[in-house]
Amino acid sequence: MLLRLYFNDRAKALLARCDLGKTGDYKAIREFLLCEMRLSPSIHWEKFNSLTRETSETFQQFATRLMSLFDLYLESRKVGSSYEKLFDLIIYDRIKSVFPFFCLAIF
Repeated sequence: MLLRLYFNDRAKALLARCDLGKTGDYKAIREFLLCEMRLSPSIHWEKFNSLTRETSETFQQFATRLMSLFDLYLESRKVGSSYEKLFDLIIYDRIKSVFPFFCLAIF
């Protein structure tokens, strides 16, 4: 209930369509909204890379926002706590960043 105060109009409208039994479960609400809003791993990665520090926020707040976005990205890529998966993901993203645009359609 406390989170609804921070939702935008679109999230509130989507939540109204959600099963009432799941509205008390944070994880269920989060998964539902992420799925409905189509927040893919690439969207999380773009937001992480384009995030800038607001003039009114401290460096600690900025670091927290960065960590949250990076955690969402790792969760969406199903990395977990595996070092090998994290290593592979970083290499994959770096290789993908240097591909020409027409080659990215394959991925």
